[in-house]
Amino acid sequence: MACHVMHQYPENWPVGSTQKSGVLFHGTKDTLICGEYGTNPVLLSGRVPDVPKTLCRIEVSHEQDWICACKESPESHVPTASDFKDAGPFNEMVVMGVLAVRLQEPNKSLTWDVPEMNFTNITDTDKLTLSKTESITAKEFAAGLIRHNYREGWTLPDMPV
Repeated sequence: MACHVMHQYPENWPVGSTQKSGVLFHGTKDTLICGEYGTNPVLLSGRVPDVPKTLCRIEVSHEQDWICACKESPESHVPTASDFKDAGPFNEMVVMGVLAVRLQEPNKSLTWDVPEMNFTNITDTDKLTLSKTESITAKEFAAGLIRHNYREGWTLPDMPV
C-alpha cells in the first residue's frame, strides 16, 4: 500500500518557497513565517515587516558572535545576542529535563532542593544502567550534570530567583 504525504500550506504561502523548516506565527492580524533564528521573515499578507532594530543583530553566525565575545577585552565587552547570562540558566533547565528522563530508572518521584541544587531522596543504592555491563549511582550521575568542575576563571551566573 502506497502512502502519500500531502503538504497543506497556509493561504498566501510564497510561491516557490523552498523553506523546509523554521517557525510559523499565526496571529489575529497576520501570519509570519521565518527560518531558524528568525531569518528571512515574511508576512503572508504581503506586507513588509517594519520592526525597529533594538537588539543586537547577528551579522555572520551565532558561532562567530560567540568567538568575538570570547576574544574581546573586558573593557570593550558587548554581550552576545544569546548572552551567557541567559544561556546558563537555559542550559540548567535542559539538564533538568535530561535528569528527569535518565532518573526514571530508580522508579520514584524525585524531590528537588532548589537552593542546594540536588535531589533529596536519591539514595546511595539507586543505580542507573549505562550498558549491559556498566552502571553508575544515580547520585553520581546527577551530580556530574548539575555541578560541573569549570576551568580556572570560568563560571556561570547564578540562577535567577
